[in-house]
Amino acid sequence: NLCADRGVRPFRARAAGFHLGKDGHPVIFWFTGQPGSGKTTWIRKHMPEYSRVSRDELRTPAKCRARVRRELDAGNPVVVDNTNPTAIGRHEYIELAQRAGVPVRCVCIGTNPQMSGHLNAMREDHPDPLIRKARVPPIGERMYWSKLELPTMEDGYSEIVHVPFEYSEGVTPKELFERKHR
Repeated sequence: NLCADRGVRPFRARAAGFHLGKDGHPVIFWFTGQPGSGKTTWIRKHMPEYSRVSRDELRTPAKCRARVRRELDAGNPVVVDNTNPTAIGRHEYIELAQRAGVPVRCVCIGTNPQMSGHLNAMREDHPDPLIRKARVPPIGERMYWSKLELPTMEDGYSEIVHVPFEYSEGVTPKELFERKHR
């Protein structure tokens, strides 16, 4: 994983103080990762109480930013669930948080390009209807990797952590592969 390769510390679920800012106020969690890397699944499993903002659902960056603003104004912690591979795409959310006085914690979730392609292929056949979606076309996968600018602390994050890919409980990588390639 590229984030892990750069010395970003691994995530420890439910680490003390991770879910809220130091003063107990809401925080923005910025999830980043390639299409099909498990961002949405991980968020639904580990952070169901957070307001999740997804471009897949809202369709435009403007609608996503407006929703983040509304959630912060209401005092809610927010999870931004997007791929946004570029620093400029992430910068607008960091500015929103800074204006609101809210920290932004970046969570890199993902895999390498080969695993990403496999997971992307698997998503259209996933047994869980909440996870099942159309496959991102190969050009979309290549575009993500060609535009990728890894997040850095200089971008304005209060913390950057790495979440390794999680297989569904009881499913091994071999079973996943065999399911798709029968």
